Amino acid sequence: MRGYKILSVVLVLVLLSGCTSAIAQRPQMINPIDFYYCRQDAAFGSETGALGYETIELGRMDMTVEEILALYLQGPISDTLRSPFPKELACTGATLDGGVLTLRLNDAYGALSGVECSLASACLTMTLTQIKFVDSVRVETPSARLYAQTEQKYSEDSFVLFDASAYNPERTITLYFCGRTDGLLRKESRTVSYTSTDQLPSLALQALLEGPKEYGLVSTVPELTQIIDLTVSDQTCTLVLSDAFADCDTGVKSAEAALRPIVATLCAFDDISAVRISLLDGSSMIYLDLDQSFSPDENWFAEE
Repeated sequence: MRGYKILSVVLVLVLLSGCTSAIAQRPQMINPIDFYYCRQDAAFGSETGALGYETIELGRMDMTVEEILALYLQGPISDTLRSPFPKELACTGATLDGGVLTLRLNDAYGALSGVECSLASACLTMTLTQIKFVDSVRVETPSARLYAQTEQKYSEDSFVLFDASAYNPERTITLYFCGRTDGLLRKESRTVSYTSTDQLPSLALQALLEGPKEYGLVSTVPELTQIIDLTVSDQTCTLVLSDAFADCDTGVKSAEAALRPIVATLCAFDDISAVRISLLDGSSMIYLDLDQSFSPDENWFAEE
């Protein structure tokens, strides 16, 4: 079909011919689609490994991609599945050109990193390539220049849907959270899978933003804080955070409580001794001097 332009107007959803047999087994459904999510308990021996799906009846044949995504991002119905996407994720537009579906997503997608980014990309791709004329999926965000994944376009063949730990090494990293009662920093270990050691600081910080798993620890970083960019050079980690981090700027104690876990977690790596933080919009903070770099102080930590 040469005459079709972009998919921002209306894209008629028709499943690929490969889904014909599956549809035949569901005669009660007029316009079904499989929404892919992460399994709560990954079954690596299965065909789709860490991913699972539930079949949804779309009904209307003239649904736009934006409408389908809005329905998809509401998350799974089954309690055996979980969404890999941040709650704040939203699609602001979609275009189709030469079989490549380009999604314009907000910066909540760009905050994903490592394994979680791969899982989210796989779920998007496996879901949306069921649409006729869609061969691959590409993501753009407002801060696309900061994210390597926005330069990629994914097709179903881009993903190996089984346990990647056999191919990617794992590392136990140290995170620091504040104690619930005294506010002092305490360690929590987390195991991450990575393809390059350069990813480890970002993976550690992302794990920190997800919050503690151990009882008695609390997350003191503002809930909606996202990683915009992270680089390491000459023992200094330069970190750009979303503007939501400024929500901690209500007093000295709250600002320091948000800062200290970030600095301690990043400086736990041998090649980082100081952290510089800036906000995406370049604004300053009242109770935190963002013009300086920060290093851990021994008074921040609880005695072991």
